[in-house]
Amino acid sequence: MALLGLLFGVHLFLAETYGMLPSRKEKPYAPAYYKKSEWMKFNAWWPRNFIYMMSIILTTWGVIMIVPNTLAALNQLMAVKLPLLVNPAPAPAPNTAAAATVPAYPPWFFLFFYKIVDFLLPNGQPLTQSDDIAIMVVGLVLLLLVPFLDRSKYLSPLRRKFWTWVGIVFVSAIVELTVWGYLDPGVPAPFTQQVEVLLPPAVIAALVVAPLKPRERGFNFKGMSSHLNSLYMAVLILLTAGTLFDFMRSPSVVGLGILIPLVAGLILNTGNMVPKASLPPTKALETTVGTGAQGSLEFKKKLATYATVVMAILSVALLVIVWNLPVTGPLSNVAGALIGLVLVLWGQSIGMYHFVAYAK
Repeated sequence: MALLGLLFGVHLFLAETYGMLPSRKEKPYAPAYYKKSEWMKFNAWWPRNFIYMMSIILTTWGVIMIVPNTLAALNQLMAVKLPLLVNPAPAPAPNTAAAATVPAYPPWFFLFFYKIVDFLLPNGQPLTQSDDIAIMVVGLVLLLLVPFLDRSKYLSPLRRKFWTWVGIVFVSAIVELTVWGYLDPGVPAPFTQQVEVLLPPAVIAALVVAPLKPRERGFNFKGMSSHLNSLYMAVLILLTAGTLFDFMRSPSVVGLGILIPLVAGLILNTGNMVPKASLPPTKALETTVGTGAQGSLEFKKKLATYATVVMAILSVALLVIVWNLPVTGPLSNVAGALIGLVLVLWGQSIGMYHFVAYAK
């Protein structure tokens, strides 16, 4: 805990020192940070950014209340059998007969490591407790060292292909192990099965990332306009569609692992399909666009004002409904979900006010 506290302290110190991370469009090279002279152009924290943060906080709290209460309501009122990990209902008591039918699960975000513990060495021996601790420590250290190991001056993932590949493999492995740990908890996994599950995503990720090219600025259409690259993209789309169809028809951990790098390749290459070209606008065009944009902005502000009034009325109606719901029993979950919805409405209303008051 002390190390985690130190890590967060260093993180906050760096955030206060260098400010928010700019977009890659503004700062395409490392180190990417705003200079002091650029900071002065930003909005003051009070009151504009405070209002903006309140909008985000209320919306987030609302979603946090909506999700578990909705799941609980579905589980109790509609008899929907939810998976154990997302079922907010308490598990059977340990001293009851029903407890024997429920496998022991860690929190869902530790399921990947829960499955690593089941791994067997190539000689068939299980991992020892020291091995488990070593894997966890080495993994955390390597994760923390990535910013120091990746010394590229570029921020674009397509210009840092090796580390992009590492990231895709890491995400694929975490997702696969999480699902695997849920489906087969406590079942020993031989070394051959580990290779079967974890190796294909790594190979496919390498094949997907290697041909990708970053899009150049301006009118450089060399990125994805060549016949070879167009053929590559067509094959990638077909492979992704076929893998997705096969996964939906017959879900498996291996199929999920193969699907993730294919989808990642499509996401990385989407921006290269239609390169954007920027032309310097003429004065007449600037005047026309400026006038039209101003009129559109005023219309959006009026629309936001009306939406705020509607959300205020709706939130009052929801609070009246909540007031008449019981505080215990299955309907209390409905009340919790409605309170979460009210918080979301309040957050969006504050966001609308932020837009009306400060948008120019």
